[in-house]
Amino acid sequence: MQLTAERREHAITLIQARFSSREIAQMLGNIHHTSILQLKKKYKETGQVKNKEGQGRKQILYERNERTLIYRIMTNEASTAVALQKSLKINENINVSVNTVRKALKKMEW
Repeated sequence: MQLTAERREHAITLIQARFSSREIAQMLGNIHHTSILQLKKKYKETGQVKNKEGQGRKQILYERNERTLIYRIMTNEASTAVALQKSLKINENINVSVNTVRKALKKMEW
């Protein structure tokens, strides 16, 4: 479970008040003391408690690739998700699943 911004700020306040990580974890409830230690380390290094940018899985299809999918449908180069997947692999050297193509089309309301 991720800590909310409020709980992080509260934890930092308690750290600055010289409470131990175990005491803070108990006070905040439902948090492991090592999470408090990691938060303390992050705050010491960056001076902030917010998450770093770029966390999580990277996007495989960018907006340009999604526009390419629509272009290929409109010019009748491909009419199915499987055909679009193959054209992405051949022309763009992007290896994606058919479901990724379907989700991209659905996202663009196509």
